[in-house]
Amino acid sequence: MKAWHFLLFWLGLFATPFASAYKQTVHVMLTDVAANKSVLQSSELWDSWGVSRTTRYAYQRTQNDLHKDLGEYANYLELLKYGADAEDTGEAFQWPISRAFSHFYNPQVNGKLDLTPLYSENHTSPDWSLEYSQFGSAMNIPAQKFSYQDAQRYFYLAFTAFYPEDRSLNMGKMFQALGHVVHHVQDMSQPEHTRLDMHCDADGCRAGYVVTQDDDTSLYEEFTEELLKNCNAYTAVPSTADAECSGLASYKNSYKVKKIYLGGYEPPMFNFIRDFWTNDAWAGLADFSSGSFISTDTAYRLDPNVAGSDLTAKLLPASNDLRWPNRANSYVVRSTADVLFPGITNRDLSKVNIEFVGVNATDAYINQSVNISRMATFSIFKERVGLPRNHSRGLPPRAIFSVNHVNLYQRAEILMPMAVGYSAGVINHFFKKRIRATQDGDGVLITNISSVPISGRITIHYDDAGGVRRGPQLGKNTINLGVGQSQKIEFYDKENISYIAAAKPNLLYAVLTSELGFASGGTIAEAVDTFSYTPALPNCNSKQVAGNDTPDTRVIDLGKSSGQTTITYDTFTKADRIVVKYEGAVKFDSFCVGTNGPWVKIINYSGKSSEMTVEVTPNCFGTTGTGWNFSLSCPE
Repeated sequence: MKAWHFLLFWLGLFATPFASAYKQTVHVMLTDVAANKSVLQSSELWDSWGVSRTTRYAYQRTQNDLHKDLGEYANYLELLKYGADAEDTGEAFQWPISRAFSHFYNPQVNGKLDLTPLYSENHTSPDWSLEYSQFGSAMNIPAQKFSYQDAQRYFYLAFTAFYPEDRSLNMGKMFQALGHVVHHVQDMSQPEHTRLDMHCDADGCRAGYVVTQDDDTSLYEEFTEELLKNCNAYTAVPSTADAECSGLASYKNSYKVKKIYLGGYEPPMFNFIRDFWTNDAWAGLADFSSGSFISTDTAYRLDPNVAGSDLTAKLLPASNDLRWPNRANSYVVRSTADVLFPGITNRDLSKVNIEFVGVNATDAYINQSVNISRMATFSIFKERVGLPRNHSRGLPPRAIFSVNHVNLYQRAEILMPMAVGYSAGVINHFFKKRIRATQDGDGVLITNISSVPISGRITIHYDDAGGVRRGPQLGKNTINLGVGQSQKIEFYDKENISYIAAAKPNLLYAVLTSELGFASGGTIAEAVDTFSYTPALPNCNSKQVAGNDTPDTRVIDLGKSSGQTTITYDTFTKADRIVVKYEGAVKFDSFCVGTNGPWVKIINYSGKSSEMTVEVTPNCFGTTGTGWNFSLSCPE
């Protein structure tokens, strides 16, 4: 970018909000289609959380151009779109400039915008939006509150926070954060953002362009929004209909195009979240857009050392940071104006040949060739108009590469369905780890029902009678499961199980967690399942004890079942005393009884405590040679 453009960019940001990549209206549309193409349409997923798609959540209000206020609560789709909108307009109490500068990423050199010396706190798009480095380690960016990592933390708190209102807020923030993240992956389908071509559409910048007569707004961003607002040129279902456009800033006459089917690219699946941006196979969305297209400030150069008329043999990248194009995959195609612009009336202009640079690009994810026949326009004008070869600088005329609405429509036709597919892929990746929890005796059986191995720590949570979410202690709770494998984990705090039964015995939450390794908020969730649980009761065997002259105290475990317990005792020929205690009180006292046994006594046993104590005091009257026995039946 020219030096004065850079200055205008800063002045424009101070004067007005900054807009980047697609306009917010387009981001909201892409996010809507992506969400409806993702795993969020699976009823099984929502059932595993114990909620439905219509459930509404609290959320964090932010600066947001389109969604001024959703009310106190909003559903998942509203919140995804809310976050996708807010990523361009900042968040509450934060200067939005830092967000705008972190919306760029050149995967060819793993590069961010170079804004030094004025500003250096920006990040690459994947670093900022994921908070995971290129090596997979967790990052901690204090200013970032809506990253992929943040969404994972909100997911954890949505099922483990003490109070219902906190759980609702964190569930809402999880969807908000995912909206911010899919905004970024959509930005990676904008070549200006993956070729570090900084641009500014803010009002302050536009005012400067009037003075300089050098517009540096993004025509592609304006054009894709116009296709939405002026033409209704996008469709979420296959269509053969045409879109009738008028009033386009890039073309003043009426314009007819085929509607762009946004749902035509299947969501990719990758092992790592950063792979959606870039990976070793060059199958990320940033890889494709950066290497297959040019932008206004990163157009091709022509190699002056290559002779002849073969244009493709002369193509050079705009800079060393942009290694493409591949000359062998480039070609030139010609068309006339009357074909490109139906209805043109100027006969002299209608037969003008217009040359396009085409590229046979490769979509490395699906391993298919993509023919971009109108990647750029080779202008009919020359940059050095009328200058002879013997000009004082000794430079010959050279052609100008341009990008106009003919190129931009084909770009949108290819890249916007990919933006939807990759956005849906990011959502699917977030929820790709799935577990099924089922009661297994006095423990929980965890089964990996996802398509990938899982590992981590399982925590179990339940709501007490007041709605406070708690977690009983577990035994072995670290799991490492291949696809389809299961592992049992057991409770070792048996008393806690009785509390579960007293509160909500049919709804527990199993949460698969990981630790990020730094102190503040380091626990994240990767999967959740709700399940029913009825605490297994200890086996009860009837108890029978005999003795003689020696006093005796026995602690008897009759289990946790409630019911009637029958006490049978016999003191034979001498007077003895039997006292039964539990729950801190005397439940039966035989006093000193002698012959004429055996005796039978029925008492009600509550089952709330297994600590039943039976005390025997023989020889009440000081005699010797006594014998006794008693038995207790299990509760009925």
